[in-house]
Amino acid sequence: EEREAEEFINQHFANAPLVGVDVKFCPQIKGGPPHATSIVQLSCGTSVLVFDLMQGRHLPPCVRKMLEAQNHVCAGMGTTEIFGRLLFEHGISGCRTLDLARDSWPQIQEWRHEDVTTLGNVLFQFQIPSAKAMDNTNWNERPLLEKQIAFAATMAYLNWRVTFHLFERYGVPKNDAWVHSETVEAISAKYAETGFIPLHPSVREPPPRPYDPQLDMSMDFSQTGPFPGFGLSQSHNLMGFPPNVMNGRFGVPDGAGFPAPQFGMGPGRPDVMDFNQSFLPGRGGPPPNMG
Repeated sequence: EEREAEEFINQHFANAPLVGVDVKFCPQIKGGPPHATSIVQLSCGTSVLVFDLMQGRHLPPCVRKMLEAQNHVCAGMGTTEIFGRLLFEHGISGCRTLDLARDSWPQIQEWRHEDVTTLGNVLFQFQIPSAKAMDNTNWNERPLLEKQIAFAATMAYLNWRVTFHLFERYGVPKNDAWVHSETVEAISAKYAETGFIPLHPSVREPPPRPYDPQLDMSMDFSQTGPFPGFGLSQSHNLMGFPPNVMNGRFGVPDGAGFPAPQFGMGPGRPDVMDFNQSFLPGRGGPPPNMG
């Protein structure tokens, strides 16, 4: 529900100086029209909001406000393209937006054309698989797979974590890192040329779906191990962390490459992932378990 998304944002994102932003959508088939954005993810520290945009749903006012506010920075890998898409689909152009893929900090220029998992692995010695395989999965199918939801939350968190680290260590980046409205508008215009139908309310707003307790659920990742949000068992061994990082209410299904709750994501209601707030990188020494 939009009300719960607003409550979560008010609780965890209030006065946040930095918000990690990401979106997911199906890859475009060569020669075909682009797919609509499936989900939008916001990260503030270790709290991540994942909001479902399928079935023609519009962004709730609280999410729009976070993306357009002037009192914080929205950052991530490829935010120029992200906000070009959001402008076309939902009429959101962003405000203080930083793109890690642009000419930002010289310390990361070697990897700025990679995905954010590469930066996480380089800067913090993570062992996260490349995002490309998961990016190419079917983000239109509902319910989403558990590993898709966890992967989406992880990407938003990495966008926040990497940017937080770079700001704290190297200060404000070069001007070229900031996304200009003219660039976002140009990308939005390219989407218009494809004949793709946008989904923001001025074009099409679907009737609200009745509340369904089986679909509409929130999730709270409670930290019981040394690193927030990554509950991989040793059998998966993708990140090198010990098993049982997350509490017993959540497990990792066989074959999953990312930590996953044991329920899916219902349309029209955010699945809320609250990684333990006690871990904030850059405060009180180096991150734990980083070697």
